[in-house]
Amino acid sequence: MMSQSHDILYEDSSDKIGCLSQGNLSVHMHYHAEMILSLKGSFGAVIDGTRYVVEEGAGVIVFPYQLHEYLAIDSEKAAVMLLNPERNKRLYEYFKGKLPKTPILPRELVDDEIRTLTEYMLVQSMKSWELTKDSSEIVGIYKELLFALVLKRLEYEPVVPSKIDAMRQVLFWCQEHFTEPVTIPAAAKALLISESQLSHLFLGRIHVGFRDYINSLRVQLATIMLTETGKPISEIAFDCGFTSFSTFNRAFRSSTGMTPREMRKRGKR
Repeated sequence: MMSQSHDILYEDSSDKIGCLSQGNLSVHMHYHAEMILSLKGSFGAVIDGTRYVVEEGAGVIVFPYQLHEYLAIDSEKAAVMLLNPERNKRLYEYFKGKLPKTPILPRELVDDEIRTLTEYMLVQSMKSWELTKDSSEIVGIYKELLFALVLKRLEYEPVVPSKIDAMRQVLFWCQEHFTEPVTIPAAAKALLISESQLSHLFLGRIHVGFRDYINSLRVQLATIMLTETGKPISEIAFDCGFTSFSTFNRAFRSSTGMTPREMRKRGKR
């Protein structure tokens, strides 16, 4: 089963900065651009159905609304940065109607300048759970500079519509409704496709069943709530869409390898 693990992750209304460490991160997409630089260690990435290996010293960049997942993460330090292009007018032109010819950022592109900036940004962003307004702005400036340095070095090609668009629509719907008591019949009806088509999209495109995918989204949300809030675990289970505490425990342990209580203790370290 898919699992994920992360160290401290700073998040505001539009951006994230943090570290990946070990595990897998299931198929997802978002309106942010995402860049991961593997400072120590390596991992696999699948972007719009193509598999890549991100080696130590290299990186990967994912543009908004690209399907992506991360596999076999074995990294002592992989810096994760998210940028909302619509809130950054200086960089927005890079994202209009085009994609990088390859999402992989080779070692020669991730040079000493980029690595030094990344290390500094991580130090600043991980000093505490709560960044002050001034320190948040400084981190944001460094992150914008890192994206600018990378984006101007890439080669681009026009976006070509493809069959993956149907999958995007399905995942968008799942992301909007996974905390509700969703079922395959209800999802198929809302998406105007047959139940067999829906099941085939999941098993054929991302190699996981509909129910398992919904539960993975719920577990990812539960992980954040367990480590960043003091809400009772039973409330978190139901807030994330699980209909029973026992189902929540089974899904959580299967996905992360630990119980919800163990995850909460880990988040307090």
